[in-house]
Amino acid sequence: MLNYLIPQRQQFLKLQSLVKWSEHTDIIKNCESYHEAVQNQQRKINIVEQSLGEHANFMPTTSVRSLDILTAIDVLTTGKYQRFPRAIEEFLASKPLTDSEVKKALEELNSVIELRMLTEEVVPPAMRKYHVDNGRITFFVEKEFEVVLTLIDQKPDFPWHIMDLKFLIQSANDKLYSDIDLSLHEIQINFVIRNAQLRLFPKNPPLPELPLSRVPGNTEKSTLKPARSLPLLELYDFLHTFCLDMQLDILYQQAFRLAGTRWANNLFLETDGTLLDEPRTFLRVYYWRSVKPASNSSFKGDVIEITIAEEKTK
Repeated sequence: MLNYLIPQRQQFLKLQSLVKWSEHTDIIKNCESYHEAVQNQQRKINIVEQSLGEHANFMPTTSVRSLDILTAIDVLTTGKYQRFPRAIEEFLASKPLTDSEVKKALEELNSVIELRMLTEEVVPPAMRKYHVDNGRITFFVEKEFEVVLTLIDQKPDFPWHIMDLKFLIQSANDKLYSDIDLSLHEIQINFVIRNAQLRLFPKNPPLPELPLSRVPGNTEKSTLKPARSLPLLELYDFLHTFCLDMQLDILYQQAFRLAGTRWANNLFLETDGTLLDEPRTFLRVYYWRSVKPASNSSFKGDVIEITIAEEKTK
């Protein structure tokens, strides 16, 4: 029995050691990773030092710098380098603002935004419902989109910057079909924001100087003023058209469901493009027909046609 129990005790001790060690595997693994990283860094330093030593024979005026003991002591004891010029610290790592300073800056930015909206911007009728708060302005277009803009500079010609964009397009719920979800992925939203941001940049190039009049001997010059930039109008046209494309896609999906269920063989669809690559411009729904008409034939029957008009917003 003694010969049996002694090996078993050794096995249990080994298992106990493994169990205790497994509880701290993450710490041990991190220590091994840090040790390997330090060793790798040391190997690279040795290679660089050896290379510089070899080149010293060809460049006698150069020398390998000794280890910076003072800098190492400063960093290890205080956590930062003490010998940077104060101007660099103020420029690259300025002191954090207090709550009162942040509040004051946001209130001043609110005043700048409100003044610009009153004196400079032409607001589309659908975007006249807006709210200014915390240094940003929020435009809300019912059942279409909500966009948040801000200003990075106080100059009157500085473009707006898009902070956030949400689409409010939804299909109506009924008792037969669940709601169609057309929510966009984050990458798609960022793609739309980048394209919308381009509409906020001024597009008018500077015009050359031309004579003020054709009177002989008149040398006075005058620069023709370019057409006034309307960034909010351009932004609304872009987002509104995109929302119409999404609504048309909802109608297409709903009609496609009907064509595959209750109205099978009696409902046919025609459309063009996709939502992002090539936006849809029309949707034709042929109904109460058991035979699909040829695309090249003149079909005059029961049809619903929905088209997005390509006209600028007045």
